[in-house]
Amino acid sequence: LLRRWCYPVVPDNLPSGYEKTYRYGLQRHYHYREMKMGKTKIARSSTLQGPGMVGSQCHVGDNCEIKGTVIGNNCNIGSGVVLRDCHLWENIAVEEGATVLESILGNDCVVKAGATVSRGCIIGPGCVVGSGVVLPEFTRITLSADNQNDDDDDSGFGDFDSSSSEEESSSDEESDEDSEEEKSTDEKSSNASPPGGEGRAAVGSDHDVVGPDGLGRVWIPSSGDDSDSDEDEDDEKENAFDSIEVESIGYDATQLYKRRMEIQKEEDDLLSDIEDQHDMDFDAYGQDDGGVDFGGTSSMNAQAPIIGRQKGVDVVKELKAICDEHETSSPVENLAIELNSFKFSQNATYSDCTMAATLTILGKMEITSSMSAGKLVSSLKGLLSHWAPLLQRMSIGLDEEKSIIGALEKAALDGGEKGDTLSKEPAFRYMLQTLYDDGDGVVSEEAIMSWAADRNNEDAESPRVKLFKQEKTQEFLEWLQEESDDDSDEDSSSSDSDDED
Repeated sequence: LLRRWCYPVVPDNLPSGYEKTYRYGLQRHYHYREMKMGKTKIARSSTLQGPGMVGSQCHVGDNCEIKGTVIGNNCNIGSGVVLRDCHLWENIAVEEGATVLESILGNDCVVKAGATVSRGCIIGPGCVVGSGVVLPEFTRITLSADNQNDDDDDSGFGDFDSSSSEEESSSDEESDEDSEEEKSTDEKSSNASPPGGEGRAAVGSDHDVVGPDGLGRVWIPSSGDDSDSDEDEDDEKENAFDSIEVESIGYDATQLYKRRMEIQKEEDDLLSDIEDQHDMDFDAYGQDDGGVDFGGTSSMNAQAPIIGRQKGVDVVKELKAICDEHETSSPVENLAIELNSFKFSQNATYSDCTMAATLTILGKMEITSSMSAGKLVSSLKGLLSHWAPLLQRMSIGLDEEKSIIGALEKAALDGGEKGDTLSKEPAFRYMLQTLYDDGDGVVSEEAIMSWAADRNNEDAESPRVKLFKQEKTQEFLEWLQEESDDDSDEDSSSSDSDDED
């Protein structure tokens, strides 16, 4: 389970070859036990309740309460221990009277007598939680050096077997040299090394957290950015710890949902206030110094991580890659399912989806400098016959429709052959009009007028406003406004005649 097995690969249906080493048998209460490598001893007075599993050559003392927990090989669980919804790797000792809740313990860890590891904690390989210590929720303990000097982001929390795989792949000569270095380190730090932790460099322990007899320091995630002010540093640390909570076992999903809604509202408010295009050219649609991070989230990323989104993921770029792989011979509903799955996995928005799909459509047009406005319209209409249902399905409001226009703007202002062709009058106007298609297209009159209002409030010298101010585009907007006024007059006249009747 810890190796990320997933259905249909389960403990009683092991991968080919794996069953030669291990074999798990299902016990009462949906609990698996390893039956082949070595007998595990569990006291009669202890209760084990699944789903969970216990590895080989383990010992569980008297009066233990173990529920929903995975225990690796060669683990020693003392008497009176409580384990709930935990993951214990190999060679771990949990001493008498200790409690571990909704946490992960790495190889060779020791939780001493009477200690409590609260929910959401991760104890790195070789760490020791001292006697009677109560670790705060979502604490992470490591023996690695200060992560500010590390090139690797996992800081000792990656695959605990990675070091062994690297040793296997190295040459015999390198292995001999490593062995000599490890022996030297063992002699110097034998008093400080935890069981099974030989060869690890000694680090300063946070004894106020792990206890006087504990070993390990509190891991503080790096912000990734240099900060000039103490205030910014405090904000970044707070955001980093928030991210730890979200990624931890036992985090309250209800609170996560509420925070997502709050952040989404803040993003919407922030986007509506952006006016200075000199400092943030195209940030409203995500282009920052030529980067691709559409959907208006880049400005928020500078302040705080997006809840539920993997760090560094460019959601629109990834969504566009999904759209690029779609074949018109396949139903567009299949693509909608893929986009929705990625959207939920990265806490993206439907605006991100419509932006990505529109960029893909414009890419598939294979625009060249020789294409007239008429040919552009003809090519776009041909593609929309397949893609329009997807855009309409994803457009749940004006923001999504405005993202479609934003993608057209971006393509027109990106430069190159495609950009020069789209930005040349009257190409942009006819492409916009085709998206509208007399009210039957993928963008509505309301969305176009809302987009126009946004551009009228921006700096007149910005590239987007210059594109918006093209004569042919303004003629289309004026015609659209007149049509809207005529419809309003007709509705008003009809209403008056009804009143007279």
